[in-house]
Amino acid sequence: MRRLIVSIVLSMAIMSHSSRQVQAQGGVDLPAFGLEGPGWAEVLSVTPKWIVLQTADGRQYPVSADSLGRFIVRWPIQPSMVSPTALVEVEGSSPSVNVILTDNVEVYEGAARGFVTPSFLTPTDAGILRQYDATYTFGFDSMNQFWSMYPSQPAVAMQNMPLITYMVAPVVNVMPLMLGTPSNQILQVAPANGRSFNMTRIVVGTTDQLRQGDLVYAVPQAATPKAMGLEVLIVYKNEYPIVRHR
Repeated sequence: MRRLIVSIVLSMAIMSHSSRQVQAQGGVDLPAFGLEGPGWAEVLSVTPKWIVLQTADGRQYPVSADSLGRFIVRWPIQPSMVSPTALVEVEGSSPSVNVILTDNVEVYEGAARGFVTPSFLTPTDAGILRQYDATYTFGFDSMNQFWSMYPSQPAVAMQNMPLITYMVAPVVNVMPLMLGTPSNQILQVAPANGRSFNMTRIVVGTTDQLRQGDLVYAVPQAATPKAMGLEVLIVYKNEYPIVRHR
């Protein structure tokens, strides 16, 4: 299980937001997942209307399907399963301007594409986060690097810098995986270890995707004597999904 739409920074933000909600509700005592507040649980049972979650210490919580906030399912997939309409999120080193080396690839499909925004970000040697955007119509050198904003750092000084690139981009080719940037640059995604990278398919969840034994990360939102609501439910699958591209 790797990072997600739900990286460590996102998880911290969610927990902070949940804490503020509890204070706003006058200190309502929300059921605790795991140690306290947001945490891990297992799907004990599921119907179209109800999900029962169980924590490691045996506590069980019925959750109404109507009381779910952001509901995400993460599936491990192979490159051949990527849809041509997907948005792909990667982060890694860039030994050249047209390659990203990474250990993890996140693939946002269907409505989940709304969770991310096409981006192409890389730090300069001055530590400045620089965004490549189609609106930049000047200042590119022959390697398509926008450096004229920093005249004290000529392009030759950047050639020896190991660049770390973050991008969210549409698919240009699946095998090998190639992505297109807003400035019409095409980058190939390659494994940093020279063998393979982990690839995860992220979709908006539905109850029919849940199975007994699924591992989930849950953020409580509200509780009643009979049930509870969730601000976030992220389901981590360990088997390949059945993928049908239309």
